Amino acid sequence: MYAFYYLYMKTLNEYIEESILDIDDLIANDDKFIEDWLKKNCRLYGPYTIKNSVVDVNGSVRINKNVKSIDIQFGNVHGDFDCSECQKLTSLEGCPKWVEYDFDCSGCNSLTSLEGAPEKVEHIFWCKNCTKLETLKGAPKSVGGSFLCTSCVKLKNLKGAPEFVYTYFECSDCVNLESLEGSPRHVQMDFRLSRCTKLKILKGITQNIGGVIFAKGCNLEHTKDAPKNTKIILGETRNN
Repeated sequence: MYAFYYLYMKTLNEYIEESILDIDDLIANDDKFIEDWLKKNCRLYGPYTIKNSVVDVNGSVRINKNVKSIDIQFGNVHGDFDCSECQKLTSLEGCPKWVEYDFDCSGCNSLTSLEGAPEKVEHIFWCKNCTKLETLKGAPKSVGGSFLCTSCVKLKNLKGAPEFVYTYFECSDCVNLESLEGSPRHVQMDFRLSRCTKLKILKGITQNIGGVIFAKGCNLEHTKDAPKNTKIILGETRNN
């Protein structure tokens, strides 16, 4: 009985040791894949670390314009994260969870949503000229600077927009925007929606705007849904 127990425990220990070696090999192979991907597909402006298959960068990141997908996972980026003009990029999955400065995915004309975008951006979030973007779903809940989704011609509403924008929010030149439903709950400075030519009313706009509403070139039927005491600029005139 003792001999059987000894052999059993020896076999079990050998199995555990082999399993640990296999896991170490997998981690090593995974880290090598990540390092190879970084060298091939982006430019880093600072040192990086890899922990649990997540890449943190103490600096900025620029993704190459020919990238179709971000096949690794970024964590915290202590700088800017720039994947703008990546025409073949179909998803923001793999983007960092937190960006200390700006996040830019402008001109990514294969994106249909912002799913996979950072959870928090401390400065500006850019998603201008994303001509196939149909929804802002996936945008951060909070942006420490401005949020710009200008010239996103397929947007029909603002569902998925950040809840808090701590400078200005701009959706100008979204020519198919029909509703402000989903508007941020709080905009610290201006709300800019000029030349949204299909927008007829301001229903859905936040009642917490610290600056001015810019609505130049819009075909508004009335402005009664705007927050009280907020100035509205329509063309060259300024209304309360």
